[in-house]
Amino acid sequence: MRASTTLVIRGGLFAGLLGYAIVVVYFAAANLVAGRSLFHTAALLGSAMFFGLKDPATLTISAAPRRSCRSIWSISRPSCWWASWPPGWWGWPSAIR
Repeated sequence: MRASTTLVIRGGLFAGLLGYAIVVVYFAAANLVAGRSLFHTAALLGSAMFFGLKDPATLTISAAPRRSCRSIWSISRPSCWWASWPPGWWGWPSAIR
């Protein structure tokens, strides 16, 4: 692997993990300030997307909605990495970019 490729991969990993950590800390702090569970936002998003939650007041925090919310991030992260590669890699023709 070329040094420039390694640099891009390391930079992308660092930026992605740093961004993820910032979002986690932000929403955890916002939930704590509001007097809710640390996992309130993740459970709310997972329940609304996958379990048909219509009224946020009826939210019950459990593991399944939180895992569902995390699975969206886990699936979308490699997709964003794949789309960010320079033209010519991963079969992208240069004309597309």
